[in-house]
Amino acid sequence: MKNLNMKKNTIRLTESELITLVKRVVNEQRSVVKGASKVIANIKSVDDKYNSVKPDQGGKYCFSKAKLKETIKAIGSKYTILYKLKTGDTLSALEAKAGGDYVNSMNPDCDLKTRFRAGDVVMWSARQSS
Repeated sequence: MKNLNMKKNTIRLTESELITLVKRVVNEQRSVVKGASKVIANIKSVDDKYNSVKPDQGGKYCFSKAKLKETIKAIGSKYTILYKLKTGDTLSALEAKAGGDYVNSMNPDCDLKTRFRAGDVVMWSARQSS
């Protein structure tokens, strides 16, 4: 676990550096919103994403198509990751790969804490929503 007692430092920026930084952040947010709008406007993209990673025989999707659509709408297709579980995968390793402990909550159709099965397909966001 990371040390949360980080030293607070003062950062000095010139006005032009601050303006440049704010413009970059605004432009990045706009591009993410535009990308998400394009994906939701084309429902076929949700179907394509859903079918891009298929569970093995006997496996299943750990989320519904509606949950996938909701996630894509919130964060964009680019940031929505589908992953087929492999033999030897663990929840902690998956959470480390996903960058957070929210993987289990994004996959309500499988309780990954008690039933972690190779061949199932899980979803996570490469960008955590705030």
